[in-house]
Amino acid sequence: MKGAPRPTTLAIVLRKYDFSETSQTAKLYTREWGRLSVLAKGSKRGGADLRGPLDVLDLGEAEVVKRRDSDLHLLSKWLPSTGFPRLRHRLDRLAAALFVVEVLREGTRDEDPAPLLFDAAVEVLQMLESAGQGGVVAARAWFALRYLDQSGIGPELDACVRCGREAPPEVPARLAIHRGGLVCRQCLALRAEQTMWLTRGHRVVLRALRELRPLEFGCLAEDPGLLQDLMKLLRALLELAFERELQSLRTIDEVD
Repeated sequence: MKGAPRPTTLAIVLRKYDFSETSQTAKLYTREWGRLSVLAKGSKRGGADLRGPLDVLDLGEAEVVKRRDSDLHLLSKWLPSTGFPRLRHRLDRLAAALFVVEVLREGTRDEDPAPLLFDAAVEVLQMLESAGQGGVVAARAWFALRYLDQSGIGPELDACVRCGREAPPEVPARLAIHRGGLVCRQCLALRAEQTMWLTRGHRVVLRALRELRPLEFGCLAEDPGLLQDLMKLLRALLELAFERELQSLRTIDEVD
């Protein structure tokens, strides 16, 4: 009598290492279980259960045997569906994809699932495969904002985070980096802090990024300069949360 089938989940490969001549270890971001470290025995040989070696950015279906006495679990089956090959046709696309990978790898915790964040990562990687320059910048900003919002630290754009006074959407405003939201002039006069200036256009685009899906960027992608400005803000918020510089964004600086 066969045992009950083991549960499977979709997974993105975030990092991989050679473990032996035939095996690998890898860090996955899974839809059902969050981030996991796994041992893939025999993956470099390939076979019915592990269909070829794992590579960063591969998306596939994973069957994982959880180990109670170790943080390194066993990847018993791996069925890759795509490695998003067109990401490698342009350096800016690949750099943006590696930014997504770094956020998932460094900004999440083991076995702390966030299905909506997983879905956002897959969606933006799919979009990046055919993105032009403006679309690449929009994709980076969109995913950064998605991560911040789903982590509960997205920027507050509707009211002063210190006094609660409403912030009319049609006027420029200051965003306090360490508070993660707008600060009115009266509160800034009482106590100065590090801020970034947001024009009306910046605030409109931030709200649009919260509403749109990657395939709907359209007109947003036509103004990469404004999106680059917003990415500076989102980068500051990310690096404050991570407490370090993101290596992928340093690479993007060189590409841009």
